[in-house]
Amino acid sequence: MIYFAGVFSSRVFGRRQVILTVIGFLVCLLCASSFRAEAQTSQPSPVITAEFNLVDHTGKSVSHRDFRGLYMLVFLGYTFCPDICPTDLQAMSDTLDLLGEKAKRIQPVFITVDPERDTVSELKEFVSNFHPRLIGLTGSMQQTRSAATAFGAKYFKVYAAPGSDNDQDDNDFYLINHSAATYLIGPDGIYLGHFPHGSDPQGMADELASVIE
Repeated sequence: MIYFAGVFSSRVFGRRQVILTVIGFLVCLLCASSFRAEAQTSQPSPVITAEFNLVDHTGKSVSHRDFRGLYMLVFLGYTFCPDICPTDLQAMSDTLDLLGEKAKRIQPVFITVDPERDTVSELKEFVSNFHPRLIGLTGSMQQTRSAATAFGAKYFKVYAAPGSDNDQDDNDFYLINHSAATYLIGPDGIYLGHFPHGSDPQGMADELASVIE
């Protein structure tokens, strides 16, 4: 089901796998339960304008206006995310595969909320793991904040406990607690609703097919 409200809630690839998996386990003991609880609860929606001015994973400047005429499926997350982001991006990819030809009317988009680490090259590697049409977007800290606000999304850093082997003195060792929703934006740029974290691809495909038709 598409939820017409805001929702708040965070794969590790390659060389970072061992380190971040350990960190993810420690931090998720503190925050994973709140992710899941909040992701299943519809909250009153803030005003969602879905506007952004960012840079894609090829280095090209992109704004929301470039996607007029297409539906958009938008997920905000980050490439170091240990579980929620890859799960929902894979669900998005599977949904588009299930839609067949109809998927050509939908542009999948991933916006990072971790621009300090998620460079253009980092995003390019990350999005290659999912749907071939997925576009990754990054930008400055201000551009990121503006984009998150435009989607009514929240995010903040979570560091390992001080005194641990990987504490907050090393900025590589943090995770981000962030909103977990896949937003559906219409061809006119209007927010239509969202799919909460953990949504079933077949159910998403059925909902999208009915909206498109």
